[in-house]
Amino acid sequence: RTPRSVVIAAAGLVAAFALAVACNKSLDVTAPNQPPRVDTLAASATSGNAPLAVNFTATADDPDGTIASYVYDFGDGTVTAPQPNGNASHTFTASGTFAVVVKATDDGGLVATRSVEIVVGTPPAQISFAADIVPLFSAANPRGSGNPCISCHTSGNILNLTGTTNQIYVELTADPQETGDRVNTADPPNSLVLLKPTGAVSHSGGTLWNVTDTQYQKVLTWIQQGAQNN
Repeated sequence: RTPRSVVIAAAGLVAAFALAVACNKSLDVTAPNQPPRVDTLAASATSGNAPLAVNFTATADDPDGTIASYVYDFGDGTVTAPQPNGNASHTFTASGTFAVVVKATDDGGLVATRSVEIVVGTPPAQISFAADIVPLFSAANPRGSGNPCISCHTSGNILNLTGTTNQIYVELTADPQETGDRVNTADPPNSLVLLKPTGAVSHSGGTLWNVTDTQYQKVLTWIQQGAQNN
């Protein structure tokens, strides 16, 4: 047997519905706000040495409204103010691993997040041309004949690695009498001073260095740092 209170409550609902229909009115039923979602979060670089400049792009969607704002937390203590789009830029000046989080808020106040990890390394020490690079040319090479570069590259050769530090610098950085750039600061690995000793380009002295050798790495870093006469 149905309790009397349930019968009365059911009767009340039926009466309210009938009254609404009679008055040609609909019952107002509001659906709850649906949360947004962050579909993508892209970074122009996810690793590199400090200072590392990175551009971020996020896209978000709200199924029953609009995205009101985006906020970025770069994980290094820097947080952006709310902004209308998902684009942001940041330079990481310290080394470490940073979880970058973007927060998208919809027009109803609900929030969705997405993250990406950025790994920032410590930049290599400054390479000195006089103290680090010039001595390499007179030192024994780790491969091939083992002879130092200056055993072939003397006065009268297309590249003379003897003389003063300034003279050697000019020899390396002046326009060569051959195809390609001896020192290519725009594309360091494609410098002839690296391609020839490693055998990537024909070299009368043969293969003297490997890309993992100290000689190669020092010259590469020196070029990446601007190939200064320091």
